[in-house]
Amino acid sequence: MQHKSASSDSLAANNTLCSVGSYGDLNTTSDITPGNDLHSTTSAHSETVIDDGDPKFKIRYILDTARIMPADIFTAFMDGLATAAEFDSTGTGAFVNAVAASGKCAINVHGIGLQSQFNWALLVQTLAVVFIQIIFPQKLFYGMDFDVIYEDSKVGEGFVLAMPSPLHLGSNVTRVAASEK
Repeated sequence: MQHKSASSDSLAANNTLCSVGSYGDLNTTSDITPGNDLHSTTSAHSETVIDDGDPKFKIRYILDTARIMPADIFTAFMDGLATAAEFDSTGTGAFVNAVAASGKCAINVHGIGLQSQFNWALLVQTLAVVFIQIIFPQKLFYGMDFDVIYEDSKVGEGFVLAMPSPLHLGSNVTRVAASEK
């Protein structure tokens, strides 16, 4: 299935990741509806992707218009996976705030509810599906919000966010960051 968005003509520009093989057909369904759980807009692209290895696991996402360099998304995902690797896969209450090596991309994944049963295995599966089945094969190097759905229930949510360069934030931020070291 082809992903479509308002800026689909520019999606392939400046992509530097190399191809590592065929991903086959993605199991996806598209919906652009007002008032969905992610946003209340009709102009954004929303889609649901079913994990190729687990049909009970789905990611429903909506794209942002903020373009993010592929290397920034990649290093932020690696930061998330490195963080998750430290924990027992069955441990609950899992969440991650990951940042690209450049500081220009942030990723957040977390369970929902006060006593979330969202475990580290689901968090790693979320990162894998978002990167391997959505971002990489479709060259969707943009910010996004997403819901994690397991057995037809929303169990988690997260986002991929373009972060401004510290140079754009002003000199006070740089001085404060340097003084904290």
